[in-house]
Amino acid sequence: MLIAGDPDPSYRATAEAVVAAVGFKPFYVGPIRYSRNLEAMAELWIHMAIPGLGGRDTSRNFWFSIGGDP
Repeated sequence: MLIAGDPDPSYRATAEAVVAAVGFKPFYVGPIRYSRNLEAMAELWIHMAIPGLGGRDTSRNFWFSIGGDP
């Protein structure tokens, strides 16, 4: 799961722990200003997964992969 936020190591570690606790692999992409882009990506991801809005069965199994490591 792509995350953006405060680069301070303690804050970042807390955010990464929360993301990992719900079953995702966290990947820090940069400062909080990047969250605007992540929100747009999340909206697309949601629309891909909802039947009737163009969703397909494969959309529900979609994940972001960096370097081939899901």
